[in-house]
Amino acid sequence: AVLCDSKLPASDRKAGVRRAVEIAMLGTEALAQQQRQEQQCNADGILALHEQTMLAGRTTLGNVSPQQLKAAVRASGDVQLACRFERQARARHATAHPDITLPLEVADTLKHTDMTAKAKRQLKAQPSDTSTKASEA
Repeated sequence: AVLCDSKLPASDRKAGVRRAVEIAMLGTEALAQQQRQEQQCNADGILALHEQTMLAGRTTLGNVSPQQLKAAVRASGDVQLACRFERQARARHATAHPDITLPLEVADTLKHTDMTAKAKRQLKAQPSDTSTKASEA
């Protein structure tokens, strides 16, 4: 339905169709391998971008920590830029230090939770929108 939406530019529709054909042709294992490679590339990009940002700050300030760089940018008066840097630093930290125990702990907690019938009905009544932001989870 989304691929045929006439409101999308033709180039986006074509890209969507191309991607759907690629997925169909790749097969599950090949697709999983490709996704792992893309995730690693994204992680490498986040780490490299943070390092470039730190280098940009160090050319002026010398050897500073991310916290010191953020404070210096904030002190310069550009609060929005400091906030952007903080988001980047948090993304870098989350990428470099993933919470690898989270899936196991969530599964274990839910496995050992005695959900009441009312709680189960409430859970089923909630929409399962997979496009929500991770920050809302």
